[in-house]
Amino acid sequence: MRRADSRPVRRGRAPEGRQAKQRIPAGRASKAELEADLDVARRLIRAGVPVFAARPAIGPDGRWNPTGGTGGPNGCGYWLPEAWQKTVPTDDWLDR
Repeated sequence: MRRADSRPVRRGRAPEGRQAKQRIPAGRASKAELEADLDVARRLIRAGVPVFAARPAIGPDGRWNPTGGTGGPNGCGYWLPEAWQKTVPTDDWLDR
């Protein structure tokens, strides 16, 4: 998932302070938008497109590193799951 300026959306990090218990992924305005994104993923899966989660490679400065992640020093910018090439179209990834 990318923002309009092509930066990846960082998911799973809760904000500090009073809002720390909030579970809406970073970069999202509402649960409705998250549900809309999941609906798109479900439609892709039903069409036969394999879908999996890949965490962005975050550098020491907290910013996305487009050459980090899986693949060594010239990585793809994401940490791909093991055997990602063999991913079959299933809703299982949406439950994680």
